[in-house]
Amino acid sequence: MDNYLIEKRKEVLQAIEPICKGFNIINFDYVIGGEIYEEVLQIENIQINCNYNSIQAIKDELLAYIFVTKYNRNSKELRDIKEKIQNGWIKK
Repeated sequence: MDNYLIEKRKEVLQAIEPICKGFNIINFDYVIGGEIYEEVLQIENIQINCNYNSIQAIKDELLAYIFVTKYNRNSKELRDIKEKIQNGWIKK
């Protein structure tokens, strides 16, 4: 595995851990060399494609996940937003 990706994984985990803890998310990882995507943000049973993302973009993906999973209003607009956010997700 590339040293850059090893270091990036450490930085990502350090950046997202406080956010995950704040929302009681204990099952998370940043996987390098995933089955489908090279870089994957794994949150609970969801894998989010993060190939070539910056750490800020990965944090944004985490916040989008929190928004989609914790904010459960059922308006058409919210369903459309959730669908767009979930476009790059794979449920395991």
